[in-house]
Amino acid sequence: MTLKQFIKFGIVGTIGFIVDASILLILVHIFYFEISIARFFSFLIAVFVTWLINRNFTFSDNKNIDKKKEYFYYLVIQFFGVLLNYLIFISLINQYTFFREHLILPLAIASIIAMFSNYLILKKVVYKIDFRS
Repeated sequence: MTLKQFIKFGIVGTIGFIVDASILLILVHIFYFEISIARFFSFLIAVFVTWLINRNFTFSDNKNIDKKKEYFYYLVIQFFGVLLNYLIFISLINQYTFFREHLILPLAIASIIAMFSNYLILKKVVYKIDFRS
C-alpha cells in the first residue's frame, strides 16, 4: 500500500463520485425516480467505471490477469462498500430533512467513509490474488 496508489485511488474515487452523483441527480430530478432506486442504479454504474479505471491506473501492475475473475472479486468486495455506503446515505436522508434536500452531502459523507474501507479491502484482497488464467 503506497501513498501514490492511495492518491490514485482517491482520484478514481472522485471520478466515481462524480459519475454516481450525476446519475443520481439526473434520475431523481429529471426522471423522477425514487431516491433509493436511483441510488442503486447510480452506484452500479459508478462501480463499473471505477473498476475499469482502477485496474488500468491505480493497480496497473496487475494487467496480465483474468479480467472476469478480477471483476467478480471486485464486485464481491464492492458489495460491502455498497452496503456501507448505501446504509449511511439512506440513514442520513431518512433522519435529516436537510440531507434529503441536498443529496450531494450525504452522498459525499457515505462515499468518503466507504472509500477508505474499499481501498484497504481491495488492496489486501483483490489486487493480491493471482488471477492469471
